[in-house]
Amino acid sequence: MIELGFWKNLKWPIFCLAPMADVTDCAFRELIAKYSDTERSFGRVFWTEFVSADGLAHPKAREKLLIDLKYTEAERPIVAQIFGSNPDNIREAAKLAKELGFD
Repeated sequence: MIELGFWKNLKWPIFCLAPMADVTDCAFRELIAKYSDTERSFGRVFWTEFVSADGLAHPKAREKLLIDLKYTEAERPIVAQIFGSNPDNIREAAKLAKELGFD
């Protein structure tokens, strides 16, 4: 059986803010959340910009990339978007996203 997580609790239709590199950072998403949060009759989901799992695996790069995983409670539900080619780094990045509290 597939676990639907937060998806099963969203109102329909669902509107998603498409992540755009160097645009949809935490400050931008927070603004959108603030001005779209009044008596919504729709579900809403935010995504982070893509974050490199390979970069997160590197100690120095990780420090710089953690800013891309910053979010506020107003942005929930929020999904961390990670990418990479190394399965071990993807696994570790997914664990980090869980530790950081992503939905």
